[in-house]
Amino acid sequence: MKKVGLITYYGDNYGGVLQAYALQQMVRANHCSCELISNDFLYQPNGTKKFWGKWANLTAILKDPKGYFAKRKVYHQYAGQRKAKAEKFRAFREQNLTVHKTGYTSYEQYVQNPPVYDVYLCGSDQIWNPNLYCDNGFYFAGFAPETALKISYASSIGVSTVTKKQAAFMAPLLNRLDVISTREQKGADIIDAVSEKKATVVLDPTLLLNAEEWSAVAAPRMIEEPYIFCYVFGERDYIETVKQTVKEQTGMKVVCIPFVPRELDSDDEKIFDAGPAEFISLIKHASLVLTDSFHATAFSINLKTPFLSLCRFSKSDKKGMNDRLVTILNTVGLRDRLVDANEPFSREFLFDIDFEKAHSLLDRKRQADRQFLSDALQYKKP
Repeated sequence: MKKVGLITYYGDNYGGVLQAYALQQMVRANHCSCELISNDFLYQPNGTKKFWGKWANLTAILKDPKGYFAKRKVYHQYAGQRKAKAEKFRAFREQNLTVHKTGYTSYEQYVQNPPVYDVYLCGSDQIWNPNLYCDNGFYFAGFAPETALKISYASSIGVSTVTKKQAAFMAPLLNRLDVISTREQKGADIIDAVSEKKATVVLDPTLLLNAEEWSAVAAPRMIEEPYIFCYVFGERDYIETVKQTVKEQTGMKVVCIPFVPRELDSDDEKIFDAGPAEFISLIKHASLVLTDSFHATAFSINLKTPFLSLCRFSKSDKKGMNDRLVTILNTVGLRDRLVDANEPFSREFLFDIDFEKAHSLLDRKRQADRQFLSDALQYKKP
């Protein structure tokens, strides 16, 4: 049995931990052992950088200091529920993920004494986003021995363009990999342009599992009455306009996991303590999902929940990450569910989704990408 080391993000982020779970499950379905390689060193005070949190907090403060500290104040009021949320994430990881705790406190230690595996697997989520990752090769398996098999599954660059400096950093790391796949078409285009490798576009790992498999992981229904589930990160004004329009058209209440200041100030029903299992449940049982999140979109498709995907970034934003939504919606023939500013829609449109056709396309792609992963795990180095 091959021993696979999975290099990915699995912190307190719904999409992150659920894609890690799904990819681990699929590797094991290929008769391999699989454990996640600890990324704890990225969070050490003496680490290169505190991967997601430090970048995200600094960006938020510079963008909107007043909103950032107002948000922190509200979060403080719900500290107990947020502590419960963190505990649910911890419990989910403990019950569902196998993590190899190296105890290393620096990337150099991984290079000097790498944990030993037959296959080093990078993926998925935005582990290759140049605006997020640390300035080392951890998420590219840069520490893995030259002789080892190194592959990626759905590793996402996240952005549509990279700078020359970013390309120069990525190129040698990409060239060390034996098989490369990514989650977005523009990500594949970037990889093809900056490296000597050819990237295949594949489904996010969460879509490799079907609705029945995810329902087995989901928490019981949390809200009995019909509701709109709102899960957004963007602060573009039109997003609020869409939400209010949908509320008026449907008469349903809105339930949200709040992240932006306007949601914290709204009269929506707010849930601060949802863990990964509750996140799936909230999407599964919603009458409609409003989201600018890739993974909330993916779960809506998979669970056949009517949804609107909202553009978090304007088309002119060079750091925008809309392409991940465009790619998956094109894959399943639901491009019309992506709504940008000044695009009208009717009440009938909200619920008029041909999920049978979408799932026919999804099932075909799922089968192909499961085979891609299986072949990659068996790849023979020249």
